[in-house]
Amino acid sequence: MESLRQLKHVIALAEHRHFGRAADFAGITQAALTQSIQKLEETYGVPLFDRRYGDVIPTAYGEIVLETARKTLSDVEHMHREIALTRNLASGRLIVGCHPYFSESLLAPALSRLLGNFPNLAFTLEIGGWEAMEPKLLGRKIDLYIGFANDGADARIEMERLVIPPFIVFCRSGHPLAQKGQVVIEDMRPYPKAVAPPSRWFVKKFLSFSERSGISTGHMIHNLTTSDMGTLRRLVAMGDVLGVAMRQSVRTELESREFCRLIIEELDFDIAISFASEKRRSLPPAALALLTEIRAEVDQLNSHRDN
Repeated sequence: MESLRQLKHVIALAEHRHFGRAADFAGITQAALTQSIQKLEETYGVPLFDRRYGDVIPTAYGEIVLETARKTLSDVEHMHREIALTRNLASGRLIVGCHPYFSESLLAPALSRLLGNFPNLAFTLEIGGWEAMEPKLLGRKIDLYIGFANDGADARIEMERLVIPPFIVFCRSGHPLAQKGQVVIEDMRPYPKAVAPPSRWFVKKFLSFSERSGISTGHMIHNLTTSDMGTLRRLVAMGDVLGVAMRQSVRTELESREFCRLIIEELDFDIAISFASEKRRSLPPAALALLTEIRAEVDQLNSHRDN
């Protein structure tokens, strides 16, 4: 039976397409790599690579072995990570998915506190919406997702829902709308708008509210969608762009009066967020600790919702 070491050799040779370069990458001699591949070919009785014209290319048999090798090594890596995470809070790597709206305002402060208490923990953060993250959650490519509530989630996914204060619309202090006493959605129409990628939940909520209120949704067409909140803030600061985000994401600019919050009653509805995980999987201690910190951050936001 092939060893993990031999599977690594198959992957290295397929990616480098040259015995010498693949051997260097694997940290062995070219002769040792050649022998490793030959033993596999003898085991299966088929050629795994075509060797001609100075190039090495997987055969149809080699592609089958290559696909299995990649999956096997990925599963083994996942197993090692799961064991490290489940053992205790002292070490391990947690992979967290997060919607860009919540990465700065909820996740960053929670992670900061957790790392302060457990400095040997490691985190990988993936930013994206639910549509991209759901298959990763089911495939155990991420351990936990923080994002908008989603009514269409797969039955294999566990959802914990919480409510946070409404998003705010903000502009630079010298913006024409900053001088206006009462602002309605119609007033936003002439100005460009920048938002983080909206979720299906938010779009559905806004459309439902618009229908009941008789608001034209054309006024809320956004000109820029970005996961980079730094870019979004910069655009607002440099011109007449209107930004939409959580208040915490621009708290410093609001307190320094660089930005001005626009009070728009039509958009004053609470936001439903969720923590998503796979039902069949017990969350490791690091994930449970992170959720505790994020819940504390949500409580803090709700306690200051009128500030």
